[in-house]
Amino acid sequence: MRKKRIGDRSDGRRLRKLNPAQKISPYILKSRTGSQNLIWDEIEIEEIERYIRQKRNSGLIRFGFMHVLVAAYVRTVSQRPGINRFVTGQRIFARNDIQVIMTAKKTMTLGADDTIIKAVFEPTDTAEDVYRKFDFELNNTLNADDETGFYKIAKALDRIPGFLLKLTFWLLSILDYIGL
Repeated sequence: MRKKRIGDRSDGRRLRKLNPAQKISPYILKSRTGSQNLIWDEIEIEEIERYIRQKRNSGLIRFGFMHVLVAAYVRTVSQRPGINRFVTGQRIFARNDIQVIMTAKKTMTLGADDTIIKAVFEPTDTAEDVYRKFDFELNNTLNADDETGFYKIAKALDRIPGFLLKLTFWLLSILDYIGL
């Protein structure tokens, strides 16, 4: 683990040795939509489907395509850590770990509340590790008697009138900009 330096955040370390083009790109591409990359591709999934059936037959009942995709992402990030970066305050940071955050329904009904599940992975995690970690986080979240931290914050923010809510988010964005 690297020693935290001035300018680092709790969720990542500031990248100080980048080439000039990388350093100025957050000033040019100011929003996430302006700086996203999209591709269109097709892949043959017959082998993946066979793999999923094999995992389900071996006892991983809810194992699915998402677990394979997340495992591929974790493996890719382990080989190409430059993918695991984020920009805030026009500065580029490298994440301290590999995280995947997803939204899930608390029950399988249309009107069910959403909840947020966050799983942290190691670069060496396999598809089975991904399954177990997601399953653990999902069970903890769904079986929790109280609301998640995210839901509590969203509930509190929902009580603020619209014009003050805009001011609140402006203030929060300023705090995020300066690393707080």
